[in-house]
Amino acid sequence: STSLFKSVPAGLLSQPWSVLLPSKRPTAYVLFGATGLIGSHLLRYLIKGGARRVYCVVRAATHDAAHGRIVKCMEDLRIWKPEFNDAIVALPGDLLAEDFGLSPD
Repeated sequence: STSLFKSVPAGLLSQPWSVLLPSKRPTAYVLFGATGLIGSHLLRYLIKGGARRVYCVVRAATHDAAHGRIVKCMEDLRIWKPEFNDAIVALPGDLLAEDFGLSPD
């Protein structure tokens, strides 16, 4: 266990945790699986928790189709709210494809 702490600067471990942890939460996230049961609830949780942008990679041919799949899933689960639109950026892609099937655009 001592080898783990050899690379830690002297005195750092005696600092309060508030110094070690970031003071602000990220405002943007990348989410895979937003059209699944857990992913859709996680998306809702992130948005309600203050995420300004959640980039959702969804298996679809277009941005509109990807967004539509997210909305439909959340509507089916009765957790959709129209104000979520402001935070969701639907990206058509595929987890199994090279570069997740994302285009540079």
